[in-house]
Amino acid sequence: MHNKVAILIVFFNKLSQTIECIDSFLPSGEHIYILNNASDDASWKALQEKYKHNHCLHFFHSDTNLGPAGGRNLLIDNCTEDWIFLVDNDVCIEPANDWKSLFDEALENKKDASVFCPKIFNVHDNSYATPHQFIKTNGQVYLEEAAVGVTNYFSCCGVIIHRNIFQLHGNFDSELFAFEDYEFSIRALCSPMGELKVFPLPEITLIHHHQAHKNTVDKKAVLERYNENRIEASMQRLEQKHQIKFEHEWKGWTKKQVANMTKNINPYLGRLTDTSAKYSKNVMTTITSGLKNINLGVATVLYILVRLIFVIKNFSIHWDISVQLHTLTNFLDGKGISLTVLDSQGLGNSLYTYHSSGLVLILSPIYFVFKNVLISLLILNVGCELLLLLLILKTIKALHLPRWKSTIALFFMAFTMSPFAVGFSADILATVFC
Repeated sequence: MHNKVAILIVFFNKLSQTIECIDSFLPSGEHIYILNNASDDASWKALQEKYKHNHCLHFFHSDTNLGPAGGRNLLIDNCTEDWIFLVDNDVCIEPANDWKSLFDEALENKKDASVFCPKIFNVHDNSYATPHQFIKTNGQVYLEEAAVGVTNYFSCCGVIIHRNIFQLHGNFDSELFAFEDYEFSIRALCSPMGELKVFPLPEITLIHHHQAHKNTVDKKAVLERYNENRIEASMQRLEQKHQIKFEHEWKGWTKKQVANMTKNINPYLGRLTDTSAKYSKNVMTTITSGLKNINLGVATVLYILVRLIFVIKNFSIHWDISVQLHTLTNFLDGKGISLTVLDSQGLGNSLYTYHSSGLVLILSPIYFVFKNVLISLLILNVGCELLLLLLILKTIKALHLPRWKSTIALFFMAFTMSPFAVGFSADILATVFC
């Protein structure tokens, strides 16, 4: 028996994980329906480009974020298969080659079943998700652990549902930004038709990973997806809609997931980096005129020469014996960043201070293995300058600036090293170090 299954994925950034998710389902040959739920333009274009020749994929687009519930409803209404497989875009399926035959076999043994829940392994918790069920008592609704077997609750992280369930109970509540699976299960529980019957499907495993993200786009997506105000509003709507009191400790769980996926980034980081990028573009637009034919390679060479002139001009060495033992100090002085580095034995009583425009390094004796102190320090400085140049070039590339604007950016930073350079580098620094 071959029961056609529509795999529905709501795509809101997290490009690399979405690709892993799609690739894990492709071997089955089942059709995959993907909604771009107002993702970053570059991520959306990259996803379409990767699968443009695969006829099993069907793409849909929304200019606004419909939320998980609204996004899934759109896909449910636009697919034709009887069976619907809802999965988050940070999920992969195992076994990738055989899950479909295992589902067909399970359905053959349970012909009256309309909802199947595979096992879910949460990588971020290093454990399998525990089956749960809803209990309603005296206007209170509780979600508690269930014994192995049929339950009345499913998670939209990964579930296979027959279309007749949606025809019977309706689609998800699109006004909810979270808890849409809770609300659907409670709706069925409170309806005359009675609670859902969710059958376990342990032969199939879904690997669910709330992994830490490095780039700003994905971090901002996490902050939007787990926006506490929206989640709290969804909980209030759920309770008011069904006239119930629902006890759930969601705040602590949400904070933990956000911390794990963003590594505790400042929620204003994305806003600041966006502002710095816009500011940089505005500055360059203002100071550029008649330079559209300058070659960026030539500009890069000139940039290096200008920086070397500054290095030689501002070069000096002197002794500093005031640093205490076992001290690693980062501080700001009038010329820029200062860094104290101890030698391999932790002794800081013979440190050399080296000055360069915008950058000061206090280096320990371990670096003076070269016969010529001047040459060794000059090499170190050139290395720092080349690293700075690399960051600048990567930033320019990330901002997709025209050639003439890139040239102006290089010259501006080479001659001034003003705060503009720091703001201009914010995006790439946030991506590399956050």
